[in-house]
Amino acid sequence: FRNNIVRFDSEPGTFSSNFTSQVAFTDVFSGSQSAFGDASGHQIGPCQVKDDFLYVSVGDGGRPETAQLLNSALGKILRMTLDGKPVGSNPFQSDEAPQNYVWAYGLRNPFGLKVVEEKLFAADNGMDLDRFLEIDKGADFLFDGTDQSISANTIYVFNPARGVSQLDYNPKGSSVFPKRFEESFFLVISGKAEIHDPDEPPEIATLKYSLEQDRLVRVPETFVRYVGTDLQALSGATIGHDGLYFTGIYPNRDGLTGVFKVSFNPEQSHATILEETINPVKLMRDIGCFGCHMIGYNGGGNVGPPLDRKPLIQRLEQRLRSDEYVQRIREIDSLDRKPFNEFHLARHEVLEAVGQKKIETWIKYRILEPRFDNPDAVMPNLGVSDTNARLIAEYLAGQYLAVEHPATDEIVNS
Repeated sequence: FRNNIVRFDSEPGTFSSNFTSQVAFTDVFSGSQSAFGDASGHQIGPCQVKDDFLYVSVGDGGRPETAQLLNSALGKILRMTLDGKPVGSNPFQSDEAPQNYVWAYGLRNPFGLKVVEEKLFAADNGMDLDRFLEIDKGADFLFDGTDQSISANTIYVFNPARGVSQLDYNPKGSSVFPKRFEESFFLVISGKAEIHDPDEPPEIATLKYSLEQDRLVRVPETFVRYVGTDLQALSGATIGHDGLYFTGIYPNRDGLTGVFKVSFNPEQSHATILEETINPVKLMRDIGCFGCHMIGYNGGGNVGPPLDRKPLIQRLEQRLRSDEYVQRIREIDSLDRKPFNEFHLARHEVLEAVGQKKIETWIKYRILEPRFDNPDAVMPNLGVSDTNARLIAEYLAGQYLAVEHPATDEIVNS
């Protein structure tokens, strides 16, 4: 099997499916076998036209070693003319294809490709990690079959892998969505195409990216998420003049596959609010909690204390009931500067709450503003909404109730 590109010519200014001619660019790929036996994944992906040149992303065909070979079209971003010819200014000059077509190499499965102004971006699937990249001329993105290599030369790493796919960009000054969605990539996260996993559903995420600063300015956020119970995976998405259009892979029970549109209407309510359906563990992973903390099977870092329920509640019960904590609150109440003067009521809400509610309340405010009751807190402010902070707090404090045992004064599972 070989990849290929076919150009269809049609009547200008129309969307007719009746093409007048077709040209296949077979010679570009003829020397690069792209499927072996059952290994049929990691094939050719999207293409983009810029300045009369065609950029094409090609996966490694399930053979990691090809990503580093310039004489293979696999694991590459290729650049060619609109007639399928090599470009003289390409970085790896040669008398033979495909080396003279290579624009960048060292990729595994670059499903997403997007030209934005003078820059080229890609979303590349790894094994246990995925990545979002800016594709520079002649760059080696170092994929060698390992997750360590997937982490190299990247703007953002998705951990764990989510199946990143097609992407589009909503530029500055766009009126399609509210201002907070300007300068943002809309990235399809296809999900697990072979199983229904409610903890890792298909979704579309936004990546706020400043072209002027050449960096992400906000961590990825979920824009729309699949909440059905049937098997589904998302594939493509594009921003039109009136909204975001996207599609899934699998048909519904009537055998129909839909193209969906998300548009902005501030007067229209919706039956399903995203923040009310989010999985708290996924939310904690998305905002970076596991970079510093560990919790059960989810692993994580050890900079901060573990967040397993029972030891967490034991620590908080001991602290929040102590005379030292009450005295500390009195001292902080006298501080007339941000953020302390903004959380006076929050601190006293914690003091007055009892039982599990006390634990939940403290965790919520700790997430919203880590310094609300501790000027020395080193935890960063994660910019979490009140709803999401409450969701995480209920998850961490749930299932265990604070019960004072007269002999051991321990917290027991109820």
